[in-house]
Amino acid sequence: MRVDRSMLAAPRAESPRVVLPEVLPAAAETYQMSLIGGSTVLLETARLTSDGRYVRPRLTVGNDSPQLKSWMKSAGIQAERCMLPVVRARMRRDEATGDIGTAFWVSARCKFY
Repeated sequence: MRVDRSMLAAPRAESPRVVLPEVLPAAAETYQMSLIGGSTVLLETARLTSDGRYVRPRLTVGNDSPQLKSWMKSAGIQAERCMLPVVRARMRRDEATGDIGTAFWVSARCKFY
């Protein structure tokens, strides 16, 4: 198979502009879905901050962790639910250069009363 490299050097296409809804809530709403095997998916909706900045929606995937909940209890902190590991990923594209940057977080999360 032969690849014509001139096809790969085409000019960069215009990226679509983001159109925000006119009204966004000031606080994020959180939706939670439990999957088979104890995995949980959390979706936080988009929102506007008090100074008018747009905060993108966040998608988080994690596993319930009774061990972390027990450890928090032994430390004197009553947690309603703990997730370990929690995985988040983010991708951003620079408008000026077209470069794409990514970030990948692995952490823990507990919900308190």
